Parts: sequence; C-alpha cells; structure tokens
Amino acid sequence: MSKNKWYAKKGEQGDIIISTRIRLARNLKDYPFPSRMTADQLNCVNKEVWDALPNKNDFDLVELSSLSKAERLALCQQHLISPEFAEKNDGHAVIMNKDRSVCIMLCEEDHVRIQVLCAGLALEKAYEIADSIETELEKKLHFAFDRDLGYLTECPTNLGTGMRASVMIHLPALEAAKGIESLSRAVGKIGLTLRGTYGEGSGADGSLYQLSNQITLGIDEKSAIENLSAVTKQVIEKELKARGTIDRDALEDAVYRSLGLLKSARMLQSSELSKHLSNLRLGAAMAMEDLPTPEILNTLENELCAGAIAAGNKDCDTPEKRDKFRAAAVREITKIHEESVLFRLSEGLPGEKRGEYVLVVEGAKEGENPLNALSEREHILHYMRAGLDKKEALKRAARDRGVSKSELYPFSVDL
Repeated sequence: MSKNKWYAKKGEQGDIIISTRIRLARNLKDYPFPSRMTADQLNCVNKEVWDALPNKNDFDLVELSSLSKAERLALCQQHLISPEFAEKNDGHAVIMNKDRSVCIMLCEEDHVRIQVLCAGLALEKAYEIADSIETELEKKLHFAFDRDLGYLTECPTNLGTGMRASVMIHLPALEAAKGIESLSRAVGKIGLTLRGTYGEGSGADGSLYQLSNQITLGIDEKSAIENLSAVTKQVIEKELKARGTIDRDALEDAVYRSLGLLKSARMLQSSELSKHLSNLRLGAAMAMEDLPTPEILNTLENELCAGAIAAGNKDCDTPEKRDKFRAAAVREITKIHEESVLFRLSEGLPGEKRGEYVLVVEGAKEGENPLNALSEREHILHYMRAGLDKKEALKRAARDRGVSKSELYPFSVDL
C-alpha cells in the first residue's frame, strides 16, 4: 500500500469528507474542439501543452494508447480520468504528477482539463493549485475566451469559469434515515448537485456521494467555491445530527462484524469491501477503538479497486483472483498494531527497535540517476567531497535533478 499518494494523507474533516476535486476546462483558440480535430491536430495540441508545462520532472506524460485496459480502468476508478476518455486511443494523453494529485487530460471533451485532488475538505487549496498550473500554461498558450461568455468549452454547461468543484462526502447516517433524496432536491435549488460515487447515473458505493457545483456562467470561481464550501458544511452538520440518532449498540455490532470479516475473509468483492469500509469509517468517526484510520481506509478504497489490482498484478486476470488478492491485502492492512515507516538506508531506522521487522527496499527506476535519491543537501555534498567547489557542485546537482540552481541554493548556504 502506498503512503506517498494524495489519498493517503490526512485531510480536514477527513472523517466525513473523503476528498476534494477541482477541474478546469480550457481550449486553445486556434484549434477546433476535440470532437472535430484531425489526428495531426490532436498531436499538435498535446505537444504544445506539454511544452508549455514547467517543472516537467514532476510529471509523467502518458499516451492512452500505451495503457492496458486494466490501467485505464484503474485511472477511472481512482477518479483521475473519465470513462469516456478511457476509451480513446491515438492522439489522446494524460499528464500526471508523482502522487497523482494533479491530472491533466489532453483532448478529452476539451483540449485541456486540469484536475486537482486533495484529501479532506480543501476547496481553496485545490483551486489555488489548479489556478497556478493554468497560469503557467497561459504564459505560452492562448486559451479561447469571450468577454461575455468567459472560457469557451465544447459543452455549453461548462461555459464561463469552466470550473467544476466537488467534494466526496460520506453520508451513511443520512442514507439510513432516507434523507438523501430530500437533500438532493434542496442542493439542486441553489445550483449544486448530489451524485453517486462515480458521478451522474452511478450508485453510492459505500455511502459515498459527490456534491458539486452546476453553474459556471455568471459567477466567478471564488463565489462558486464559497457557495459549495458553505453548503458542504451544512451537509456535514446534517450528517452529524443524523449520526446522533443511531443506536450505539447496533452500530458497534455492525462495525466490529465488518472488521472481523475483513480480518478473516479469503474472497472479497469490491462492492463488499466498500460496504464494510463504510462501516469502519463511521465507527472510527464515532470514536470506536481499534479501527484503521481514515487514511488507511482511503488507501484501501483506491488501491484495491479491480482496475488497480489487475494493473499491478498481471496474474490477477479473473474476478476470482482479484477477490483473493483483495482479501489477502485487507487482512494485512487491518492489522492496526503494525506500523510502516519510510526511511533512507543511509540514515537508518529511528527510535527503539523491538519485535519483528520486514524490510522492503525500493529499487531505482530504469534510467533514474541514483544520486537523486539523496536529499538536496547530501547531493551537493557528494560532489563537494569528490573535489568540486560549492558553485560547481551546485550546478551538477541541479543538472542531475532537472531543476534550476536557484532552487537548490538554499540547501547549500551552510556548506
């Protein structure tokens, strides 16, 4: 299980708000919309956007045609690309950063769709990141914009800001109290929409719902985010109130039954996992003991979906094999008294050492400079110890890392 992905991080209101997503849709003014583009035009747009992106070492450019069906499904189930985009082939690509919190779809419904994901309730933070990326791109690209209509998009419902903001929210108590339908009607009257886990037309796996803005025309981004944030907090209050009416004994029974099953199951379908993770989320939020943290539950939800298992394990090529793999992984992760620690071999494991340890060593990626595994300061010191002066050592380290010398300078001040 990964600890360096965005969903494994602690987020504000993380016991109810699973994640925040901001998506900005933009189009280059000198090209037709993607549905009317030739293969050459698609490739030109992809190249222009990639060339305009700064800090390329922080991102990967992935051609959809290079991905297997399982890898595409994994990206869909992890909310990185749309199901429609997953069906595309030549001329379509996606740009992702290392922790997958930033994903830029190229030539989906629009030329550029910048998407930022954050753990918990973080609408302002996610928008700031998306806006900063758009600002950098706009230094070299010319986006289609109209003084009256705002940013031009292929779908008229995205005209204006071109922004979709959403939160993934856990609503088991309101769901049990049959309050979802009335909540959906209420938010619809103020320009928001409540959908299932994977958007319009989908069900709410594990009582997870998407609450998002609908209006993009005649409103600025700040106002849209403030409106969504205010309503989200009201929905949180409603859910907390509904949780207060739950029979504690019955809930504890359901929660610990789920925990027992996850610790013992030998076959586990993804829908079954979502159901039991929902119970554990609710139990942890209501201060029940000996339960995995929200961060662990988020990791299980993201990394044990069918696509992710199949993409990472070629022998899991049938539903039965994936169900066995999922159950085995969950049995290990729900051992809550185990602890995982990331550390550099050169630094050693900190603290007192007792009990059984399993050491997992990450190998260097193909073509990767092993010196980049050092800290910035250690990297500079490596060249100084080899006989270079500080100025030249700084220059060599910056070249290795693909960054400017000014970015590394603060790490060399005391050398």
